[in-house]
Amino acid sequence: MKVKSGLFTDIRGSMGGATASNWKGLMILKKKPEPTNPQTAQQLVQRGYMASSVTAWQGLKGVKKQAYRRMSGLMSTAMSGFNLWCARYLDASRAGTTLPSATEITNVIETTGSVAIEGALVRVLKTGTTQEVYRGYSDSSGELAYACTVEDEEYDIIISATGYVTKEVLSQTCAQLDDTYQLTAA
Repeated sequence: MKVKSGLFTDIRGSMGGATASNWKGLMILKKKPEPTNPQTAQQLVQRGYMASSVTAWQGLKGVKKQAYRRMSGLMSTAMSGFNLWCARYLDASRAGTTLPSATEITNVIETTGSVAIEGALVRVLKTGTTQEVYRGYSDSSGELAYACTVEDEEYDIIISATGYVTKEVLSQTCAQLDDTYQLTAA
């Protein structure tokens, strides 16, 4: 039922058995919908997948969650890292496979004499692009940790620090990124 009124300029929400909303400038008042929940076998399976997805997300370490958050920011569709994780987890569950986990990476940045370099900038880009998938700085022990997801097939890693020659290592897989990198003094 549509209601036009000179008394109200805007009315929204539910009260009693009615719901009020605004559609294209018109105030609409209609019977409050009663959701159905038939609990079919297929619905219960999907809900199980979703519950498992949430539990798996909660069990991920911080760097792996950060990898999905970064990856979601590169997507053409706006979504959070959690939404991206759930979408991929549900797709894998429906296909009867498991979602490969994000790979944890630890880089050690040091001099050619094995002395840790604090504050070295590490940039990881998708190979052949300027699309940055990670940017961070090494800590006082020359380390930094991050993760990459399966969709990120190959990377270029660029490491720079004041007083050192910039190092570029091209076309690396996730596993190859997990390494110690030595910088030469400038």
